[in-house]
Amino acid sequence: MEKEEAPEAGTLKLGDCKSIGFDDPDNTSACEQLYKAVFGSDATSAEDAIEKLKEYTGGEDDEVNARLGKLKATELKEIARLLGTKCGKNKEEAQSGIVEMLQHPKDSGKKPRAKRVAKKSDDEKPKRTKKAAKEEDEEEDEEKPKKKARRTKKAVDPEAPKRPKTSFIFFSNAKRAEVKEELEKDKEKDEKVSVGEIAKRLGVMWKALSEDEKAEYDQMHKDAKAEYEVAVKEYESSGKKADWEAAHADDEEAPKKKRAAPKKTKKAKKEEEEPEEEDDEDEKPKEKKAPSKDALTKQIQSLLDSGNGTDSSTGSISLKVIRKKLEEHFGMELTVVKDTIKEIVTSLAPQ
Repeated sequence: MEKEEAPEAGTLKLGDCKSIGFDDPDNTSACEQLYKAVFGSDATSAEDAIEKLKEYTGGEDDEVNARLGKLKATELKEIARLLGTKCGKNKEEAQSGIVEMLQHPKDSGKKPRAKRVAKKSDDEKPKRTKKAAKEEDEEEDEEKPKKKARRTKKAVDPEAPKRPKTSFIFFSNAKRAEVKEELEKDKEKDEKVSVGEIAKRLGVMWKALSEDEKAEYDQMHKDAKAEYEVAVKEYESSGKKADWEAAHADDEEAPKKKRAAPKKTKKAKKEEEEPEEEDDEDEKPKEKKAPSKDALTKQIQSLLDSGNGTDSSTGSISLKVIRKKLEEHFGMELTVVKDTIKEIVTSLAPQ
């Protein structure tokens, strides 16, 4: 049977398109299928098919389209991968991309696609023995860093001097009633103004103040700090601090030990060798929910008002100090809401 001559339509040959994977040995079968679809007959060899296809310049031919339509979806996708066209979601989409490339060859500039390698199924993967799995788990446990036991903070003497309020806290105390009244005007009769809304408005107002306008509250903070330093010296010189520390030296709790697993009991006499599973659902402690944003805001505001949210060494507001105080107050770790805490502190006491 004589080969049909494919029509020529353009100047760019398929061999000029670097995006076509003619040189990939995995595409040999796709080259032979494409040759048969274009020229209507089988190639004498794979090398002959590739050489003829490289010289092909394209052209519209209904017979080529018809021959492609007789191929299976998997065969069309292999040809599409060879030509660098879209495989599509179905047979028609794959064929459409192939026909377009054959009619008007063009180089996409991309590298030829590599053939996908099928992943091994779970049945083909080598199975681990129980002994090997146990040894691997033990090695992983040894490599993991051991968590340090959490230690509780010592109690604070209620008679100790309170830290001085910051400039912003003095400003907030002076303007809080005024801001609350303004916000209530925009609310319905039954609606209440939240602590968070007041704090947010105060933060905006503080940022808008000039340095001269802030000077009044800065002076209040300086006076309070001077009074605090004097009070600390008197507290230490009076011996109250030493007495308190001596009386509460052993107040620091030891780290909590993990609860031992419940002992297994035996069932009936007939099943003496089978351990009974204990129902310890009631023994499991219920997980505490993280406090709400309003609850956090209220407590943070209280800490800032009392001056307990500042660093003793610098006198400035400290996120670390505030978070520790909040964890003591709520009796739980607040890592999950650390971003919320930072947001609230920023709104209450902007830099």
